[in-house]
Amino acid sequence: MSTLARLVAVACVLAISGCGFVDDETLVGPYKLVAVDVREDMSLCWQSLDGKVCEGIVGPTLFAAGFNDDYVVAAVHPSVFPKPPNKSVTQYYYVIRDRRNEGKDFGPPPKNVKGPFNARDYATERARLHLPDLVHVFDDLK
Repeated sequence: MSTLARLVAVACVLAISGCGFVDDETLVGPYKLVAVDVREDMSLCWQSLDGKVCEGIVGPTLFAAGFNDDYVVAAVHPSVFPKPPNKSVTQYYYVIRDRRNEGKDFGPPPKNVKGPFNARDYATERARLHLPDLVHVFDDLK
């Protein structure tokens, strides 16, 4: 893990420790959909085995997600605090699932997280890899 990634992870832990989740649900395995403080914080994260840390992978503002045995997919309207999400822009991501890694206390390696893609490039990747549908949709964030 790079120094920047470690600093971001520590900052997230510190930020989360004083805040409550407004949304916290398991998508599949250690992958969770979590929003801290406000729904616009919705992100895909990796839950540690002890449940104390959820390492951010994609977002905010995640508004749709899906998964199959090989991939986790997400659609995001990018946002940078304190600005609201830019709903005129949609970025797509996919995470290559490594079942050997899912029982560990750390998230997927950065090489397994692909994106952001625009709609055209994501459609190409979706067809090439048979990516799952984005079936878990947060209509209020869409």
